[in-house]
Amino acid sequence: AAKNSTNKNDLAEVEAILERLYTTLFAPLIPHIEQPNLMIAPHDVLHYLPFAALRTDTGDFLIEKYPITYIPSVNALRYIFANRNPNQEEALIFGNPDGTLPNTLTEVRSVAEIYATEPLTGLLATESIVHTQGPRMDVIHLAAHGNFDSVAPLQSAVELTGDDENDGVLEVREVFGLDLAEANLVFLSACETALGDQSMGDEITGLTRAFLYAGTPSIVTTLWSIEDEASGELVSTFYEALESAPSFAAALRAAQLKTMETLGWEDPYYWAAFTLHGDYLGAGERREFVIEPPTPTATPLVVHATGVTTPTLPTTLTPTPEPAVQLEITDNLNVRSGPGTAYPRIGALRAGNRVTVVGSNVDETWWEICCVDGQQGWIINNVNYMRVVETE
Repeated sequence: AAKNSTNKNDLAEVEAILERLYTTLFAPLIPHIEQPNLMIAPHDVLHYLPFAALRTDTGDFLIEKYPITYIPSVNALRYIFANRNPNQEEALIFGNPDGTLPNTLTEVRSVAEIYATEPLTGLLATESIVHTQGPRMDVIHLAAHGNFDSVAPLQSAVELTGDDENDGVLEVREVFGLDLAEANLVFLSACETALGDQSMGDEITGLTRAFLYAGTPSIVTTLWSIEDEASGELVSTFYEALESAPSFAAALRAAQLKTMETLGWEDPYYWAAFTLHGDYLGAGERREFVIEPPTPTATPLVVHATGVTTPTLPTTLTPTPEPAVQLEITDNLNVRSGPGTAYPRIGALRAGNRVTVVGSNVDETWWEICCVDGQQGWIINNVNYMRVVETE
C-alpha cells in the first residue's frame, strides 16, 4: 500500500486503505494509550505494515502523533533493554560498496562527519571489517544493497565488498554468529532489509531478528526499495536529530516528519519504509521521555452528520503564553492552516525568519505561531527547522 505511484487513482486507493486500516486496527486502542511512545509487536502479515503511514481520523499520519518502535514480543523487551549500552560514540560507516548507489556517498559522509570518522566506501567496504571491528562499535551504518530471499531466508543479505577472507555477502546466518553486545544501533539503509520469513511463534527470520539476536538493542531497517536522494536526506536528518532527541524513536520520527514536509516527498513511499526495531530509547545515558501535555489550544474539529471530520480555521489569535516563546527558523518550513499535514499549506517560512509561539496541539507536535506581520498559522515542532531565541 505504500509503494510509490504517480497514478492519482492508485494514490486515492492507497489513502483509503490506510484510513481503513487505522479505523480497524488502531482507533479502538486510542482511549487506552497514555504514553507518548508506541511499541508495536505485530502479528502475522502486520509485520509488513508501515504503521507510520496509517491515516488517522483527523487526516494526519500516525507518525505525526507518536514515535513508533517495533518489538519481537513483549517478553523480548527484558532481553532488549538489558542490552542497552553507554554511548561510546564509535561508529562504523559503510556506503556504496559496488559503485551503483552514488547518492549514498553523500549520506555516509555526512554520518561519518558527525562521528568524526571516515566512511568505508567502494572496495574498502568489506564484509570482513564487519566481523573484525563491528563487535567494538557503538553504531554500525550500512548503506548498501540488501535483498530478501523468500526461498532461503537465512541467505537474505546485505551486499558489501569481498576479499580473501569473506565473499562480501553478509547473510542472515552469518549475522546470527556476530557478537554485537557493545553496539547500541545498527542502521541498514538498504532495500527490503526488514522483510523475513514467517515461522513458528510469529517470528521473522530476517536481518532484523538476526541483528537483535547478535546483541544490538536497536536496529533501523527498511520495508521496501527506497529512493536514494530522499532516503539520504532522511538518514542524515536522523543522525543530526540524535544529538538533541530524547530517544532513537524520536529522532527517526523527526527525520520522517522533515522528509514528508519536503516538496515532492510527501508520499509515504519516501519515508514510511524506515522502521525502528527493539529499544526505542537508545544509549544507556538517554533519559526517559515523558510528555506533560499542555493546555490544549489546537484548532477545534467539527464532525458533520456524514461522519467526515474537517478542520475549522481559527478566527482569533490564541492568547500568547507569558513569557512568549520566540523561534528563529533555520530551514525552509511550510505553514499550514491547522496542526497536521492534512491541513492546507497557507505559506512558507525561510531560514532567518522569526515567529512567536502562541499555542500548540495537545501533544506539542505542532506549534501555533504568529509572524511579525500578524499572520497566523501552524508549523511542525521539529528541532531540525528552528531554534529557540533567548529573550531578555
